[in-house]
Amino acid sequence: FGSPVADYLFYPAYRLDRYLWQEKWQVAFLVPNVDAGQYAHPLEADLPDGDAAIMEAASRIYVLKGTQALEAGDHSAAVKVFSQAIEAKPDESDPYLNRGRLYEDSGSWQKALDDYKAAVTVNPESYAAHNDVAWLLATCPDDDIRDGTVAIAHATKACELTHWELFATYETLAAAYAQTGQYRLAVDYQNKAIELAPNPSKESLRETLKLFESGEPARLQVPPGR
Repeated sequence: FGSPVADYLFYPAYRLDRYLWQEKWQVAFLVPNVDAGQYAHPLEADLPDGDAAIMEAASRIYVLKGTQALEAGDHSAAVKVFSQAIEAKPDESDPYLNRGRLYEDSGSWQKALDDYKAAVTVNPESYAAHNDVAWLLATCPDDDIRDGTVAIAHATKACELTHWELFATYETLAAAYAQTGQYRLAVDYQNKAIELAPNPSKESLRETLKLFESGEPARLQVPPGR
């Protein structure tokens, strides 16, 4: 199992060049004495300190640099760059979410949860932040991390923020109810997730439904070596 939210800022490779081009020239506009060409290879670039507008552009470039690192399979570099994005603009939720998902993928559960909670703090209206908090609290293999009651609260908020129209938030809410032993509700919400999901996602959702029907909760996979 992985986080069900689908709108990560992990752009596919064919979109990266266009986004990087837009962002580097925005920095050049904001900082006239900076040569935009230095961002032609953004993984090697250091960005200048400056006012809020400059640092907002810098944060976006760091997010895209992190995406490049992921495309290259460099997990540690991606974590470092998303950390730079947070430092550049700590009131943006997306870098926290992106770094948190990397921590989650590596089994660093507490670090992931801290980042997800930070994303909620800086942007309480982010459905993705609430959804990620709820998903980890509902499905984490670590008993000390899981909290089904709090997961239900965050998952419900994510559903409300998406007007109860997104399958991923239903999936998370189902997992949260399963964590508290309320399997009838878990089954109901999982069926709603299946109803709303695109066809490629339905099979895995049905597999999770079988767990709930048999009275078992959903659990994230423990990464090798953890």
